[in-house]
Amino acid sequence: LEALKTAALRMGQGDLQARARLSRHSSIGNLGDTFNQMSERIGALINNQRELTNAVSHELRTPIARLSFELDMIGRAEEPLERKRLIDDMKSDVAELDSMASELLMYARLEHKGDGVTLQPQDARSWLDSVVQHAAFQAEQSGVRCEVVLCQVREVHLHQRYMTRALLNLLQNAIRYASGRVQVSLVSPAPREYVLMVDDDGPGIPAAGRKRIFEPSIPLEGSRGRGTGGTGLGLAIVSRVARWHNGSAEAADSPLGGARFIVSWKAA
Repeated sequence: LEALKTAALRMGQGDLQARARLSRHSSIGNLGDTFNQMSERIGALINNQRELTNAVSHELRTPIARLSFELDMIGRAEEPLERKRLIDDMKSDVAELDSMASELLMYARLEHKGDGVTLQPQDARSWLDSVVQHAAFQAEQSGVRCEVVLCQVREVHLHQRYMTRALLNLLQNAIRYASGRVQVSLVSPAPREYVLMVDDDGPGIPAAGRKRIFEPSIPLEGSRGRGTGGTGLGLAIVSRVARWHNGSAEAADSPLGGARFIVSWKAA
């Protein structure tokens, strides 16, 4: 009990590595294990929040700095066309800030998963087509062909709002890096089990970074870093949506030569 009390005091004082070291013969061994599991979870949550805060702060600096510069320049601009260009740039920066705020709120909303999440049936092909259509403008602007190439199921069970957001995030990410093609597939390896795949023909993802890419705002080394845009929360949201569905998200090599993102889940 004294050992457990000492560990609790250390944890309360901010030592996230504090653990209760009890003998395996202790009569309160189960209590000690429960405390240690709680400590692990609290430590992971706090570290996650620290990383997220640092990442968001970093992401916000760029559009805020641009806005500050543009506000300074607009006061000096004499030509109407130059002023219009600066105003358009400022609108773009405000839209970027708004997108960051939306993703941050979505990420926070998905922090705690309720046990009673209900997955509703949806017409699979119609759902896929509607999300792909939503990403069509970005694809057209980037010169990328985005299409559904395979849908093995008639009906898919999902949380419509959150899985739509997850698929849209995957499409936007794929379009951002693709050379010319993005393909979407939905297969069912067993009844009420679903595997959603998004492939692109971009530079791919190094094997060492495939788990870290689902963490909030983690930059990767190489050609598929964050230098081409994005808020750094899109794939973290995908991972959390997958967990809401009692599933998982992972990255792999694509047959197209780039990256393949896979979201798997099973409807109860």
